Amino acid sequence: MPLRYKIIESKKIVYVIGEGNITLDDLSNHIEELSKDPKYIAPMKKLIDYRQAVPMGPYSEELDNFINRILKFKDIFRGEICAVVVNDDLSFGITRVFASKMEPLNFQTNVFRDFNEALKWLQIQLDDNEIIDG
Repeated sequence: MPLRYKIIESKKIVYVIGEGNITLDDLSNHIEELSKDPKYIAPMKKLIDYRQAVPMGPYSEELDNFINRILKFKDIFRGEICAVVVNDDLSFGITRVFASKMEPLNFQTNVFRDFNEALKWLQIQLDDNEIIDG
């Protein structure tokens, strides 16, 4: 599974790690699974670690279709603040485009190249036992 997540209830954060090739279907499935998780109580912060992920290609029409599919989850994820960590310029650019497309859903998203900077922006600290092994 290219996406795994862990909800850290005490810090009101969803910590996601992505590995390998991640498709828009993978993202849709992740969002649907998270929307049904009884531990998810909005609003939560979200930390997405894509440092081990392969950059997604620039989808235009596919991305628009994806946004339309996940609009039904808009109320469930209201007020979500999301930091995405990537490790290369291509991933950074693609993720920024993706984040801009998510703006109609009122998700505040920022993209980082440094894991600790993302944590600082989210105003959280993670203990070693909370980190998902990649």
